[in-house]
Amino acid sequence: MAIDTTKKPANNFQQELIDEGLYPARLARVIELGDQEDKYGVKTKVVLAFTIPSETIEIDGEQKQRMMMTFPLNQTTNPDATLMKYMEALNGTTWEEVIGKPAMIEIKHKLVNGVTRMNINSVSKAPKKNPYTGEEFVVPEPDCDVYIFDWDNPNKEVFEKLSEFRQTQIKSAVNYEGSPVQAVLEGQRSSEQTSDAGYESEEDSPI
Repeated sequence: MAIDTTKKPANNFQQELIDEGLYPARLARVIELGDQEDKYGVKTKVVLAFTIPSETIEIDGEQKQRMMMTFPLNQTTNPDATLMKYMEALNGTTWEEVIGKPAMIEIKHKLVNGVTRMNINSVSKAPKKNPYTGEEFVVPEPDCDVYIFDWDNPNKEVFEKLSEFRQTQIKSAVNYEGSPVQAVLEGQRSSEQTSDAGYESEEDSPI
């Protein structure tokens, strides 16, 4: 079979890229993934999703704010952990305190298998004043659903809003068997018995 090394793999699509740099954003979603195993061992993981009001994409004929998601982060209170630095930037200590909060996110590009990907490289505090006008720095609210998927207090409706990729990732967690998530999804525990942190949604896009 002939081969053309300039051709990208069929399953590697090129994202519509955002320029590298700092962007005002808001934390729109928190998705706890449970204990995930990788080459470094088993760690409790969480994904944060930010909307970027200044960047839009057309969805079903409507312009919507772009959304960027972090790689799965170690869910730890170690002060040197990336998550703790992000929580400090969002000025909160719990998911309820930081959800919907503004921040500045840094977008970086990375070439993966011949395809340029966008990643959140860092999260920092949003300024209080616009450096150009001196007026209050305002970051528009997310134009999508805002929710938290809490592993210990899961809500089935929120789970069903997640992409199939995220749902599979959660169900593949090392601690899924016997977990509150399994109990809710299999009807052993009702969503009303848990903390509901979700609203109407559209499905998120896995990264």
